[in-house]
Amino acid sequence: LVSTEETREDVRAQLMDAEDWLYGDGDSVEADVYDAKQAELKNLTEPIMLRASELTARPEAMKKALAFVEETRTKLEKMPTLKPYLKPEEIKVATDELEAYEKYLADMDEKQNALKPTDELVLTSKMIYKRGQQLSKEMKLLNERKAPPPPPKPKADKKKKNATNVNATDANATEAEADSAESTESESEGGGEEKVEDGEPEAKEADGDAAADDADASSEKAGEKTTTHDGDELKRKRN
Repeated sequence: LVSTEETREDVRAQLMDAEDWLYGDGDSVEADVYDAKQAELKNLTEPIMLRASELTARPEAMKKALAFVEETRTKLEKMPTLKPYLKPEEIKVATDELEAYEKYLADMDEKQNALKPTDELVLTSKMIYKRGQQLSKEMKLLNERKAPPPPPKPKADKKKKNATNVNATDANATEAEADSAESTESESEGGGEEKVEDGEPEAKEADGDAAADDADASSEKAGEKTTTHDGDELKRKRN
């Protein structure tokens, strides 16, 4: 399918000639002559082998490439939402590359399909993958872009900061003075109260009452003695 009968006959003939040469004149040649002869034979067979392998490899590569295109398109559509810090022109670079790759696939596939299976290939699976590397590179750059750091906080004005500290110090001093005054007032009120211990005021009052009773009793006895003394003295005068 990938070579004509004439091509195959030509290859067979040249292989037979190379075999004859190898056992004849080529028996004692330098190594570089062998290398040149081998390269010549590869040029005969490799195009045929490549066309044979590409019968399955190229359609598979094309399928993967088209899927990659659709996946990339979806990511680019969501990129402004996922990474709002990206500039529109950054996303446009990848979008343009996507469109270029998609066009390349369509154009080259059309050209390849227009050829016969025995014709030389214009599109291979290797070419498909290689052409998509630039798009992969652009997408990688977008995916690796991190959000910029937040702007630094503005520094506070030193004058305002000092004024704030002074106000705070004055407020603390005023509060401390108020607490001290309140404490002093509480101590003064507590010092004016007489401390009563174990009923001592009652005991003193009782002692005062007893002393008054004794004084009254002494006065009464003294009065009695004076009265008696005056009566005796009156009796003596009468007698």
